[in-house]
Amino acid sequence: MTGSAQSYGAYGLRMRSAVALPFNRLPDAVDAAAADVTVRFGAVPRALPAATSGPFIRRAFWEAQRDAFLMHYDGVARYLVTNGRDVLVEPWGGSEDDIAAILANTPLNALLQQQQK
Repeated sequence: MTGSAQSYGAYGLRMRSAVALPFNRLPDAVDAAAADVTVRFGAVPRALPAATSGPFIRRAFWEAQRDAFLMHYDGVARYLVTNGRDVLVEPWGGSEDDIAAILANTPLNALLQQQQK
């Protein structure tokens, strides 16, 4: 897996990502503090804690609450999106290309939805 973070731009956001994303690379490195979105590798929980307020939705492969979205994609990775700016990715046997392709879809969509609150 890619370990060093790269800078990307998509949907008007500056992203700093340890995952090689299928978006335009930014010519100047985005400082982590200046990034709108940070993507990093780490341990992702198996489940979200039950929400104490607001909606909580649980489905077979994903869970969501106001500021958190958790998705398990068997054989590829687990993704945790929080606060409309942070994405934590735990590889689960998938290739870098598969991890990035899935990240650029459902998890990123969840991140954009979180920013709409």
